[in-house]
Amino acid sequence: IIQTGFGSVGGLSSNTLCEGSNAVYNLQASVTGEDNPVYQWQSNLNGKGWADMAGKTANSLNIAFSNAVVGAYQYRLGISNGSNISSVGCRVYSSPLTVNVNPLPVVPAIAPQTVCEGGTLQLSASGGANYTWTGPNLAPTSQNPLIINNISLADAGTYSVQALSESGCAAAP
Repeated sequence: IIQTGFGSVGGLSSNTLCEGSNAVYNLQASVTGEDNPVYQWQSNLNGKGWADMAGKTANSLNIAFSNAVVGAYQYRLGISNGSNISSVGCRVYSSPLTVNVNPLPVVPAIAPQTVCEGGTLQLSASGGANYTWTGPNLAPTSQNPLIINNISLADAGTYSVQALSESGCAAAP
């Protein structure tokens, strides 16, 4: 029996990360029912197939992401009895541990607008699941489209929107 997890045996079996982020994950494993296990970690990057990770032969593994690229990253531990680890047919594998790197939302540019005093300013964002608008004389708001009625000179200036994806990844405002 092979038990695995993020941070501890029996910990989470998956984690999420946003595109461009940095993180280090510690994968832990424990083997029950085998007196002399030999270990070999494998990776499966974006479904391209399982491959041995050179030199990764302990019951734990640190995985580092720097400026993470969108994709699904899976890791599993293979064990064998004694020296048979080089024979794939002699291995038993753990369930995979997965890191899903989610994309940042892409918000199309919003065209500048000119509105006469007393008129209505309407700005609409797309490309995300949730939005936070900021601007002059405006408390942060999740209203989308952003509508400001009876606009005044105090409302003139630059408005920004931050978009969040369904997975909680934020695009820069």
